Amino acid sequence: TAAGASLDDDARARLDLAKIRLRYVTSHDAGDAVRLLAVAKRLEPIDADLAIQTYMEALGISLIAGGLDDTVDVAAIATAAVGASRLASSRHGDPRRLLLDGVIRLVCEGPAAGARPLNAALADYRAAVDRHCADGSLSRDGSAARWLSLGVYAAIALWDHQAWDD
Repeated sequence: TAAGASLDDDARARLDLAKIRLRYVTSHDAGDAVRLLAVAKRLEPIDADLAIQTYMEALGISLIAGGLDDTVDVAAIATAAVGASRLASSRHGDPRRLLLDGVIRLVCEGPAAGARPLNAALADYRAAVDRHCADGSLSRDGSAARWLSLGVYAAIALWDHQAWDD
């Protein structure tokens, strides 16, 4: 049976990611942010784009849950996600990584240090979405919906009404 089959590291990481995503959709468990961090770390040598996306999801969940659950340490999750900065990614991963880096700086270093890089990252992110979503290449796997929350967070944090409306 498929359940008894031996999985390689890639398949096991992807399976764990799918399980965490499903659990979060049904339970909104703030602890899923930490579980996503562990999977993102495992994905780094396997699929840099998916690792970056998973770090973004973890940080997005922590930003949402951090206001609702005192056990969620948003700064600790942001610090753990710093590893995504050094990952080599495809052309689609670059805007995601820039947006992630900008939100990490805003969370860890505060508005004075984080606003300018986050503003630039948000502009690059929006341009990439405009370029690549037209042909569906950026979100064939549905990832755009999962990392959109970080773009929305950035727009709100920067009071960027145009980005919010886009």
